[in-house]
Amino acid sequence: MDPRLRARRAAVARAEGRRRLRIVVGLTALTAAVAFGFWAVDSPLFDVDEIEVTGIEHLAERDVLAAAAIEPGTPLLDVDLAGAAERVARLPWVASVAVEREVGGTVTVVVVERIPDAVLPAAGGGHVLVDTRGRQLERLDARPETDMPVAGIALDGVLGTPVDADAQRVLRVLDGMTEPVAAAVSQIIVDEGGLFLALNEGGRVRLGDQTGLEQKMVSLETMLVRVDLRCLHEIDLRVAGAPSLTRRHAGDDPRQPVGDLETCL
Repeated sequence: MDPRLRARRAAVARAEGRRRLRIVVGLTALTAAVAFGFWAVDSPLFDVDEIEVTGIEHLAERDVLAAAAIEPGTPLLDVDLAGAAERVARLPWVASVAVEREVGGTVTVVVVERIPDAVLPAAGGGHVLVDTRGRQLERLDARPETDMPVAGIALDGVLGTPVDADAQRVLRVLDGMTEPVAAAVSQIIVDEGGLFLALNEGGRVRLGDQTGLEQKMVSLETMLVRVDLRCLHEIDLRVAGAPSLTRRHAGDDPRQPVGDLETCL
């Protein structure tokens, strides 16, 4: 055989051997990597070691952890992040929540709490703290002195659920009050199918519904400053652009004018 042909065949054989060796080495490495991956996933290195809760002020950490229901020692890849977030989101105080995991073995529950807005009376006694959207957050034994008294409604007190339509109207009035109006009002009353404001100096304001509430508050603020409110029976703001006023006088029809305001002091 020609020496050149023999050398050529030897070179081809050596190249084929190297190719097969690379394939064997590659398959061996891949098999080892897959085996290591399966081992690592089930090993303590990739278990849940710690569960952190952030963003809470009113909620108790134990309640968030109980709702998340993530057990330490659970493989990280087996943690149902969406399910944990959904359970935590059912807590009354939770506005939004995200559950995240880290390779180091930490699962973090990031909570954004709702903002408390008002305290309203509850059926059977006590009060309920609600947020700006009317979600019932927490039961209270007594109303804080800084909160406006409300009469004529009674919440069911089912935490995490919205308040009824009458309570929603009260919340809109509370939100729409200017500072001078709030300072002059002693109580909000739901009665006769409408909304009323009791004034510190006596008499009341009939708001009707919450239609044109902003203009009603501007009109009321103007009247509180410019009108003599002695002997006041009622300021009627059902028509925001045309407020009317009636005065009281012992034994007389409040719709009739009072000639001498000093007589009813």
